[in-house]
Amino acid sequence: VIDDDDALHCFGANTYGELGVGDREPRLRPARVEGTWIDVALGERHACAIRIGGALYCWGSNADGRLGHPTAADEGFDESLVPRRVVLPE
Repeated sequence: VIDDDDALHCFGANTYGELGVGDREPRLRPARVEGTWIDVALGERHACAIRIGGALYCWGSNADGRLGHPTAADEGFDESLVPRRVVLPE
């Protein structure tokens, strides 16, 4: 949910860090994701959102490269518990 102040709030299971709040604890009430946002798209185990200013960020499970980041073999991670900026090719 993006509120009137452009704050993003997520809630639910959070098994893969898909809430973007820095841990894997489930949230029964909305928890704020750092930053200000204009749009968000949700997957089953990940999320991506656009911050004010146009930068794209993704978090949660990186299975099959869902986050737009290098894979676990490339950088040593297979998930992100907080939003990480996606660098788009030029």
